[in-house]
Amino acid sequence: MSPALPRHLDPAPPPGTLPARAAFPSSAPRLSLDGDWRFRLEGAPPHEPEPAVRHRRRPSATDQHSTDRLSTDDLSANQLSTCTLPTGQLAFGEGAFDVHTGRLRSLGGTELAGPVLDIWRAMTDNDREPGAELRGSEAARTWRQRGLDRMRHRTDRVCADGPDLTVHSRLAPASEQFGLLATYHWSAVPGGLRLRLTAAPDGPWPEDMPLPRIGVRLALPASWSLVRWFGLGPGESYPNSRAAVRVGRWEHTVDALQFPYTFPQENGHRSEVRWAELTPSDGAAGGIRFEGRPHFGFTARRWTSQDLDTARHPHELVARDRVHVHLDLAQHGLGSASCGPDTLPAHRLTAAPMEFAVVLRATP
Repeated sequence: MSPALPRHLDPAPPPGTLPARAAFPSSAPRLSLDGDWRFRLEGAPPHEPEPAVRHRRRPSATDQHSTDRLSTDDLSANQLSTCTLPTGQLAFGEGAFDVHTGRLRSLGGTELAGPVLDIWRAMTDNDREPGAELRGSEAARTWRQRGLDRMRHRTDRVCADGPDLTVHSRLAPASEQFGLLATYHWSAVPGGLRLRLTAAPDGPWPEDMPLPRIGVRLALPASWSLVRWFGLGPGESYPNSRAAVRVGRWEHTVDALQFPYTFPQENGHRSEVRWAELTPSDGAAGGIRFEGRPHFGFTARRWTSQDLDTARHPHELVARDRVHVHLDLAQHGLGSASCGPDTLPAHRLTAAPMEFAVVLRATP
């Protein structure tokens, strides 16, 4: 049985959330190469020069702890600094970060996990044939062989100084020499945080092997199960599968965002999202809002991509104690290799330098 269609809300975004020119774009976002060798989405605001950051050593457990949490309400952006909480977390604006990994652990006082760079998505029927070896997508045939479903994160440096928090890391398969160098640039904004993520291939990247996806993932409280978004909808959409969607404001639950394929696989992605909110379905306080700069791809489900990839029947998908969210810059096209041509070149996601920006705000 197909899920109920989302409720279509007023197509106009809330005042002040979007520029008028971004409400109904004439074409889909495309990756383009800037003069400074950074990939970005066409239509994004010009690159903002990164302030000089003085690298500091990673805080140790014996460093002086401060019990005062700094807020953007108390300090201007130029005066904003950081402090280490008794829990060993680094307070920065509205967030608290792990001092060792540099990962965001809470926003507005609510615990969460991430966001972290992620490139894996569950296989589709066009990537594999149920009950058999991979035979569909030529690109997908190498994803597991080279360990893209078993990527490991390594934090190299956590630098906090003035108005910025910068985290340098590397994402790579455990047994391969290639990977991705990633830098998370965090800055404080009213009521939240702005993330600008840059990443680039490192080492001998396999020739002609595209990425499954590129973006970030994070885990949120399970009670945040009501989703509102402004972007393409009401159903799922992918780079080469989006003829049945249109721009609008939509509302649905996390469970109803999933499409019940007989064989579990990647599904439920919403494209060209300008903003998205997750809040408790019972109307209680709390929640989170994501704002694209300018757009992002959005997925929310009660299980991880690894859970979805491992399951062979729908009943094997068991809800976890978190809502798992993906915010994507881009995804590799679905293609039709199970019964026809593979993904066309225009929809291949080639590994290359990229830049992705999003704002996270705690909702009251």
